[in-house]
Amino acid sequence: MPFEIVVVDDSNFMRKALSKLIGSEPGFEVVATYSNGEDAAREVPKVKPSAVILDVEMGGMDGLATLQRIMATCPTPVIMFSAHTKNGAEVTLKALQAGAVDFMEKPSGSISMDLTVVRDELIKKIRVAMRGRSLMKPLRPLTPNAKLSELRVSYPRKSILAIGSSTGGVQALHEVIPKLPAHFPMPVVIVQHMPPLFTKSLADSMNSESALKVKEGEEGDILLPGNVYIAPGGFHMTLRTAMNDVVIHLDTEPSNEPLRPSVDVLFNSVAEYAGRNATGVIMTGMGADGAKGLLEMKEAGARTIAQDEDSCVVYGMPKEAVKIGAASKVIPLDKIPEAILKAG
Repeated sequence: MPFEIVVVDDSNFMRKALSKLIGSEPGFEVVATYSNGEDAAREVPKVKPSAVILDVEMGGMDGLATLQRIMATCPTPVIMFSAHTKNGAEVTLKALQAGAVDFMEKPSGSISMDLTVVRDELIKKIRVAMRGRSLMKPLRPLTPNAKLSELRVSYPRKSILAIGSSTGGVQALHEVIPKLPAHFPMPVVIVQHMPPLFTKSLADSMNSESALKVKEGEEGDILLPGNVYIAPGGFHMTLRTAMNDVVIHLDTEPSNEPLRPSVDVLFNSVAEYAGRNATGVIMTGMGADGAKGLLEMKEAGARTIAQDEDSCVVYGMPKEAVKIGAASKVIPLDKIPEAILKAG
């Protein structure tokens, strides 16, 4: 029996093109298409598809509102299909927080004539989405943790927290960073696999919810305790020393890394700079990026944590880290903030 996919897009061309592209994959069938969110939200609970490809920016009920309706009535794996615009990035981030499994960028705007260039990636994301059963519901609302806010710990000078994540990472980061208290005594550096614009929107979103200051990392930023720096899409983020400060360096090299930003590149740099004074955390994501870097951190004396399988959307990156012995602890997502605070 084929996997049944629903496509929602207000462009007739995009609906037809996506249907043809998805239908070209053996075992996949587009069983329904909708031109607006109202029809999709009403019909998806009746169709009960394996997954939904949902346009972000539509007239009337937009992709976010449609997603929220679908998740409330018939939790289904949803991939958001977003144009590369500021508004598209912001709405996509909100959708990922609300329970979408993943997102894809339209390769050349709202009406993309070149969808074939993203075919393999889209099919891969659909397959992953259908396995991402933990995202079949919206995340629980964040609740303050009085014990965490009261927990006082001391870290050696030059301590750094480094976090790497990918598919499902937006939700995971929103479960970790906003729970760290205002007095958190070290800087935080993060790689979340996302393209430009999206990393800026992610930083702004987390900054509005967190006691810590969250920003997209910039060349020359001085790492300060209680500040969070997210690697910008398209650039590797590493650390450098300048006078007595530690600063961020952005680069497109090494160019042979399949992902940019790369978790491995960041973790290797943190291992070199902070050594035993670092804490590394690898969370949900497809692939193996970060596993070798986390091992490098562990071998340099750092404390290392991996998210466990049951709480991951995709148990790929943490699985690879655990497999090679890079993680000192393997714990559920909701336990990670406390483990970070007690790591010192």
